[in-house]
Amino acid sequence: MPRIIRLYITQSLVGAGLATVFVAGLLVLDVGNLWHLATRTAIGPFAVLLLWVHCAAVIAAAQFAISLMRLGERETPAPPPPSGPRRPLSVEVTGRRSGIGGKPPFGRPG
Repeated sequence: MPRIIRLYITQSLVGAGLATVFVAGLLVLDVGNLWHLATRTAIGPFAVLLLWVHCAAVIAAAQFAISLMRLGERETPAPPPPSGPRRPLSVEVTGRRSGIGGKPPFGRPG
């Protein structure tokens, strides 16, 4: 199995697990009276299933995107540019910054 497919399946399972914890937390903590709506209405279990599926899809996609972006990171830092290492330049500030309406910023005397 290609590495990218294995990564996708792994991150999908992680997303499903995290979505299970998230939806269970929503139900246990009764956020927005969700426990009552899920247990006392005829369509409640279907609504919880839809909530879980959509949370799993979003969390799995985020997990996969982060993992995919981390694949391109280097183990060692990039070499310096051909012109040599960068050095900071000193800059002389000649003007003054005034605040709004000509008042000095942050109440400093001006």
